[in-house]
Amino acid sequence: MSGRFLAIFPLWPSERSLIIFGAAYLISVQKKQRAQFQIGFFFHFFEIPFSLYLTISLYLSFFSLMYLTDCIHTITHHGGHWGNWLFFP
Repeated sequence: MSGRFLAIFPLWPSERSLIIFGAAYLISVQKKQRAQFQIGFFFHFFEIPFSLYLTISLYLSFFSLMYLTDCIHTITHHGGHWGNWLFFP
């Protein structure tokens, strides 16, 4: 790489370039939101509840799987005593 290329594109971005790119990003987001408001309002109405539903369902399925495997583990290895229901003992 030549020094001229590094002068145009520095390795560490300066504060001015971060401010310029941040402002351009915010302006583009505002333009996109204004252009897609009529169509996007319907999807934004379902976007957050669906992601929340997906997060909760994955969380509950993971811990129910942990519970079932720990039940099988306690029955087979500890004489059927139902203890330590959340994690493997």
